[in-house]
Parts: sequence; structure tokens; C-alpha cells
Amino acid sequence: MPRFKRMFVGVGATIDIAYKCGMCFSAVDGTYFKHFIFSNGVALCLTTRDGNNNVLLLAWCICLVEDSKNYAYFAEMCVEVGLRRYLNKARSILYSDRAKGITAFCENFACLGAFCFLHILKNCKKKLRETPGVSSEFDTSLAWAMQGAPTPQDYAVAKVEMAANNPHAAKYLDDLPHGQVYLYAILAQGIPTMGHRTNNIVEGTNGTMKDMRQDMPLWFNDKLLALQGKQIEARHAEIERYRTKGYILTPYAQEKYEIQARAQTCPNMPKHAQT
Repeated sequence: MPRFKRMFVGVGATIDIAYKCGMCFSAVDGTYFKHFIFSNGVALCLTTRDGNNNVLLLAWCICLVEDSKNYAYFAEMCVEVGLRRYLNKARSILYSDRAKGITAFCENFACLGAFCFLHILKNCKKKLRETPGVSSEFDTSLAWAMQGAPTPQDYAVAKVEMAANNPHAAKYLDDLPHGQVYLYAILAQGIPTMGHRTNNIVEGTNGTMKDMRQDMPLWFNDKLLALQGKQIEARHAEIERYRTKGYILTPYAQEKYEIQARAQTCPNMPKHAQT
């Protein structure tokens, strides 16, 4: 019997939804199986958000290890099922945790590859703990203030406050590629983040798979596809409710539209509130 290498699944229905009304905010990550035989197996997952800010699982790849070779294969298969046209859309952003191998996935698409700030903070603390004579303690709220600063001026102020709290943490954070981490630099590229700044849409999806990851790959696929079907059916029912009430936007889109409308009449509204 040939040795298992990898298995790819792309969900046509969710890919179609994403292309027609996705927010172009996506994330990629890997999660481990917990089956007593397939315990070292990994599921690489790609998710996005739909027009109502709900999570869509687009595709996954079951493999033996989370590395660049498998991420490259995952990207190749995502292209085969039509996901390049979605991930290459203007203003598209793809979040990841900077884990080994993910670059091999991201480099196949034109979207901005952004880094999950929650993972960055964990890496920062680890780096400081490993540095002799340096404190690894710092106020994470100040770090989040750096990440969420909407303008270069706001970022500069937040960085000074972070440096006063822990100069080594401030330097670690400031040395990161700003265009892939910090809101002000992402906005400068014309890419809205819709208030999101982590890869939680894929981390959360991994959580919903917790029980499924106890199974072998084929049973895992069966249960996950069944869940996908239920979620798609629920979306259809929700859309029908909107249609019968005469709505032309989802509740989330309506809320964002109203923010933009208010911004037109309130020019002093902060820029980040308009995105």
C-alpha cells in the first residue's frame, strides 16, 4: 500500500461565495490531528470572511508535516480550484502566524501577506526571555496601541510610550516590517482591515474541528464537509430573510455603509473609523 502523502479539498460553494461577496480578508494556518494513529498529521486551512463578516472555510490540505513543500502544494491546488482570482483581488489581505513554510503559500498570490499580531507578541516575549539581562515583561496594551495606530504620527507616539515601558520590546516591535504588521502602513497601501488584526478566523476554525481531529482523514473530511453543508444552508436561509424584507445589504455591510455615510457629513471622523 502506498504511503500517505497529502490530500486536498476545495469547497466550490464557499469559493464561489467568497469571489462574489467575500471581504478579501483571509488567513492560512495549520492544525494537528489527534487520532491515535494519525497523531502527527496536519490540516492546512484557508479561510476568509463573507459579506456579513462570517467565516468561510475555502480549502484545506491534509498532510504529514507543516512545511514549505506542503504549503507550496496547498497553494498550487488552491490555484487549481480558482482561488487565485479571489486572493489576487485588489485590497486583498492574507494573515498568517509567520510559521515555517507559510511563505511558500503566500508567495503564490498577489495579496498583502500580513502577520498576526497576537503571535508576534508571543514571539517578542520568547525573544526577550532568551536575551540575557533583558526583561520580558511589558504592557501588551501599549503594543496593541502601536499596531492599531491609524497614522504615522499616532504610531510614533505609541512607540515612545512602549519604549518607556520596555525599550527592548519597543525595538523588537519597531524592527518588524511595518507594511505587514501596523495598521497605519497597511491603510497607506489602500487595504482596509475591517478592524481585524490577527489570524483568528483560521484559529477559530481550527477550534471547530477539535472533535473532528480525533478521526482519520477520510472521516475528518466527511464530518467537515457535512458541517460546511449546514453552514451554506443557513446562509441561504438568511439571504432569503433579507430578500423578503427588501434588504439590499447584509447587516454588517449596512453598518459599514452607515459609517461611511456619516463620514461624508462628519469630515473630522478619524480615518480608522471610516475603514
